[in-house]
Amino acid sequence: MTRFLVYGCVGIGFLSLAAGWSTTGLWPVGILLLILIPPSLVLIKRKFVPTLDIALALGVISAALGISFGMTLPYALVGVLTLLAAWDLDGFSRRLAFASPPDGPDAIQSRHLSWLVMILFLGLGISLFVLNIRLQFNFELAVGLVVLVFASLAALLGWLAKIGR
Repeated sequence: MTRFLVYGCVGIGFLSLAAGWSTTGLWPVGILLLILIPPSLVLIKRKFVPTLDIALALGVISAALGISFGMTLPYALVGVLTLLAAWDLDGFSRRLAFASPPDGPDAIQSRHLSWLVMILFLGLGISLFVLNIRLQFNFELAVGLVVLVFASLAALLGWLAKIGR
């Protein structure tokens, strides 16, 4: 089931980004993104591991450039979130092939899918919430927030590294 979702998410991600680029008036970029769909799906089917890493990077770059050229946010957000979900599901399906827990791979798969959906909706909600907030920061507060963000990321990465061992 996760492989089917990977194919669907890649298709929806690139289609959304292509539609967003076509609304900016730069339709050749949209056509290029549409042309990327079949090779990506073939490489995923052949289990070429870096395919979704490259697809996610291209999707994020395409969305960022698209927003700077006037792409509306929903196209970019849907494109990036679905490519991110495809990237996660591809890695999960490769790890699931080696799993043999007592409750079976179906239970692990359903748990992972429920967590993924929850995280994607949480990210979408936070993104939409942040877009509606207008705050004015002075320089000192902005520097303090940057330091707080980097310290939080360092703590999170340290925690994740400790769990991964």
